[in-house]
Amino acid sequence: QPQEEEEEEDMGEDDMGASTAVAAGVGTTEAFRERQQRRRRQQRDNNNADANGNGYNTKTNKQQQRKKNMKKRKLYGLRNDTLTHLAFVFSALIHDADHTGITNRRLVDEADELALLYNDQSVAEQRSLAVAFSPLLSPDFDRLRDVMFASREDYQRFRKVVIDLVLTTDIASPERTQIVKSKWKEAFPTAAQAARAEQREEQRRRSSMAASSAIHHR
Repeated sequence: QPQEEEEEEDMGEDDMGASTAVAAGVGTTEAFRERQQRRRRQQRDNNNADANGNGYNTKTNKQQQRKKNMKKRKLYGLRNDTLTHLAFVFSALIHDADHTGITNRRLVDEADELALLYNDQSVAEQRSLAVAFSPLLSPDFDRLRDVMFASREDYQRFRKVVIDLVLTTDIASPERTQIVKSKWKEAFPTAAQAARAEQREEQRRRSSMAASSAIHHR
């Protein structure tokens, strides 16, 4: 009997609850729910303790650091460039227009009419651009263009951004993909990449100063 009492004392709170429920004929489902409720209460208590102590401070510090990093991040004027925003949306809508479901490589291999028309370069993407801009430039949409573009220069800038964005979706072109990746890394470097770039710039500046000093002393 003492051995049985020791084994009963060693049982955890969850096991005791489950055993009691089963013995009472309630079943394991309610015992499982009871354990889940206890865990939720414990988690709530832990969260409240963190909010009143170091946990809250840590979370606040992380949020402040994130905001600080956002302020440092270069956005290249995109935040307030509504014309570019419009180009983003327009490109997303039309980048797959009139796709045939056949890859560019297959179109080129089979000497398809579209491949001949676009000289084997980003065939499907160029087709989408042509299909999208043709109706936009028709007389039926003169008033729409007047609303979208304040000047001819605005339209030309809009068209250039849309063309660049849509052609970028041609992932089958290794040259274009590599160019896009390089430009992305240059524009939005990681913290480590930014640190290395700053280090290189500092070394270049010191070398330039040393060279200037040497020339001056001559």
